[in-house]
Amino acid sequence: MKELIENSKAYQSFEPHAQQMVIKRVNRLKIEDAIIQARHLGLEQWNSQTDLPHKWRSIVKEIVSSVKTIKIQRFPNSN
Repeated sequence: MKELIENSKAYQSFEPHAQQMVIKRVNRLKIEDAIIQARHLGLEQWNSQTDLPHKWRSIVKEIVSSVKTIKIQRFPNSN
């Protein structure tokens, strides 16, 4: 998921400081959760209910719109 976020056009358009904030684990997990919610609720309904910062919403919208299946692995070394 980190690679999806870093490779998104929205993320790449951010200033370096904003990129550092997004990629911090706690913020990345918020974005990952938002992606899951947006996929289940639909982008329009999710967008009306979320409190995610507007810049981060662009990452979520881009990933949800472009990727059909997402495998989220929170603990890469666990079975």
